[in-house]
Amino acid sequence: MKFCKKRLRAFTLLECLVALLSISLSMLVIQGMTVLVTQEFKAIRQSDDKNWQNFSNLLRRELENAELDKVTKYFLYVQTPNGSRRFGMKTGSDDFRKTNEQGQGYQPMI
Repeated sequence: MKFCKKRLRAFTLLECLVALLSISLSMLVIQGMTVLVTQEFKAIRQSDDKNWQNFSNLLRRELENAELDKVTKYFLYVQTPNGSRRFGMKTGSDDFRKTNEQGQGYQPMI
């Protein structure tokens, strides 16, 4: 019996190892970057400094063209070109609100 020797083209063991090494290293890099990005997003979400800066800027813009009318224990009353406004926290609530002078309307600022 004669065996016909054919030259089959195939991957060598070294080529397979190099391919597996490059795939595993790239997966490690992607996994590390994903962990880093999720930690950054978590830190940004939990940052109270950013919330305070947003509130300060919003209140500054609201009071820019306003004149102080009066201050009570829980509220700040101002006169704006659009009418009287009241800023403050209602007893028992947990947010800072902007309303009209009678307390009607509900626009939480924090």
